[in-house]
Amino acid sequence: MATLTPKLAVQLASVAYDIKEPSSSGLYRFGKSAPEVEKAFQFDLSNGPIQGISGSILARMLKRSTGFAAVGKGKGQYDGDHVIAIRGTASLSDGITDAHIGLTGGDNNSLIHAGFNKTFQSMKPALESTLNPMLARSSSGTVHCVGHSLGGALAHITADWVKRRYKNKVFLYTFGAPRVGLDGFALKTSNNIDRIFRCTHAADPVPMVPLWPFVHAPYHGEEVLLAPGQGIRAC
Repeated sequence: MATLTPKLAVQLASVAYDIKEPSSSGLYRFGKSAPEVEKAFQFDLSNGPIQGISGSILARMLKRSTGFAAVGKGKGQYDGDHVIAIRGTASLSDGITDAHIGLTGGDNNSLIHAGFNKTFQSMKPALESTLNPMLARSSSGTVHCVGHSLGGALAHITADWVKRRYKNKVFLYTFGAPRVGLDGFALKTSNNIDRIFRCTHAADPVPMVPLWPFVHAPYHGEEVLLAPGQGIRAC
């Protein structure tokens, strides 16, 4: 039940931006751009990435989906584990999703950011069809959910859903992620997700929004602050 190394978690959050199209050759190769990912996880994109819909009401009505996430199978020390890598904001549509700050009910019956929830709900059927054959028969492996910015918010919602849906150990790693929900969501996910690692940078405004009454999780857990000139320090 190994946690991801910091370098591996960073590379997974980064390569999620590149996984937008199907791979005709099946297995997706990262090569020199992400050597730690190559060693630890195998991604099969022969059927394409997990699709999601972001943006305006029109985009949702027209079902304009794009690749948002990929699921990898662990190997080596992560054998038996899985990872869900989710990309962050990469288009105007994603920016509209970020700005849709209304509240809606999440899967765990708490109030969360409407834009984030709508994008997650558009991804959930594909996530479920991908994860079912991997996790339905075994709850022994850990599922690592990773994302940066908008991807971190989606990874947070995904991690909570995976834990309740499949009962596996679930670890969440976010980088520069905004607040996702009110205090009820933060408390429920803090108690549900097995470990939460939230990484922020002192100069990054994204983790400061949306403003109160939105609250960060974890209520308990690990936060890493990247402070200018001070390197990495735990909070």
